[in-house]
Amino acid sequence: MSKPFMRGVTYAQDMVRLYQFPRNAHIPNMSPFCLKLETFLRHAGIKHEAICSLDNWKKGKEGKFPWIELNGQPYHDSDFIMQKLTNHFKLDHLEADLTDEQKGTTRAVLKMVEQSLFETALYNRFMENLETFLTVGRVKIPMKSLLMPFVKYFLHRKIHTRMEGVGLGRHTREEIYSIAKTDVKALSQLLGDKQFFFGDKPHNIDIIVWSVLAESYYMPWDNMIKGYIKDSKNLDGFMGRMKQHFWPDWEEITAKPKKNAQNKEDRGAS
Repeated sequence: MSKPFMRGVTYAQDMVRLYQFPRNAHIPNMSPFCLKLETFLRHAGIKHEAICSLDNWKKGKEGKFPWIELNGQPYHDSDFIMQKLTNHFKLDHLEADLTDEQKGTTRAVLKMVEQSLFETALYNRFMENLETFLTVGRVKIPMKSLLMPFVKYFLHRKIHTRMEGVGLGRHTREEIYSIAKTDVKALSQLLGDKQFFFGDKPHNIDIIVWSVLAESYYMPWDNMIKGYIKDSKNLDGFMGRMKQHFWPDWEEITAKPKKNAQNKEDRGAS
């Protein structure tokens, strides 16, 4: 067995250790990329352990979540991790029923959702609803309350700088939400009257789309993007089907107290 990347860690062969942000009272993870990867692990039936703690944020090579350890080796970036796991566990059968056109659509939708729509969701969360996100959203930041104003300022400036870097920050509020509305409409048109994007069973495209939409949809306050999803009745239904299919333990995960700082959760193949 390979030497563990994390010192003092013992694990079973081929057990995936998923390092990600702490659980939240409203959604299993506040990062769409963490949510996507954990949902993929469930979809693939891979035995894994979710370690939901900020303690491991900077320990990964890229200094951000999510990242995994598999047989002593760390892997980073949710897309590269999914490809690694697909190759390692020989999971090509999960997408084997798709045509080349559908595989191309998956790639195109991934880029639209995780770049265009995701950036507007960041604006929605951090530029317009930061105070609500940290309070009503029950986001736990381990520091003294006196420092919270500085945390809010830092997050706001960080996202503003990011927005400027990707070009979104040069748009008006109306233009930003127009982009979000157009993206959501495109997803609704692509889904049509199907249960999932490619028929009656979920594929990677469904996990990708759902994970980004979920970060606005499941927040316990009204927001523009959540409204666009609910106005698209087929997407509204899709959100519920995905939650029921992959997260039957949603209420348990989001409601139970987190007494263990590491918040370790073992999930077997299903």
